[in-house]
Amino acid sequence: AIAFSQLGSPVLIIDADMRKPRIHKIFSGANGVGLSNFLSGNAELNSIIRQTKIPNLFYILSGPLPPNPSELLGSSLFKSMVESLGERFDHIVIDAPPILGFADSTVLSTSVDGTILVVQAGKTPRETLLRAKDVLSQVNARILGVVINRVNIRRGGYDGYGYYYYRYHYYYGEKSKREELPHIKKESVST
Repeated sequence: AIAFSQLGSPVLIIDADMRKPRIHKIFSGANGVGLSNFLSGNAELNSIIRQTKIPNLFYILSGPLPPNPSELLGSSLFKSMVESLGERFDHIVIDAPPILGFADSTVLSTSVDGTILVVQAGKTPRETLLRAKDVLSQVNARILGVVINRVNIRRGGYDGYGYYYYRYHYYYGEKSKREELPHIKKESVST
């Protein structure tokens, strides 16, 4: 979101994780009036959009935790809100709860242009990722890709994601150290 905003595009981040919201910790410190207020008819849309200190970057807090997040996110009001905001912002990034265990993310995936799965390096089992992909496929969600976070690029060896990032970093790192990457055996890296 920050990268898009730095290109001059107006960007909006929506905290749609109405179970364990976190966006307020990054920008405002308190989870005040937000998405749940708007979707339950207790706030106007313009009143919940806040601007960050970063030019072109805006956000909407989740608001108070409702008893029925999936219903609010699946409402026609949410869909029309996303369409309306799409006219004002070039990019909208929606943070959602984990896809497995809650219907919220699956419901959200039907109202957006695409979904990006976020997995933790070395922690998210391959089976979990495949199950999440299957769940999204069942509702015809468009999966744009996967982001692997918390990768330890200093970790060497053939022990997973870290190897790829370490080699990538080495190859594109210091000019004096640039060299062609060695061939990587498929069976030597776990995914």
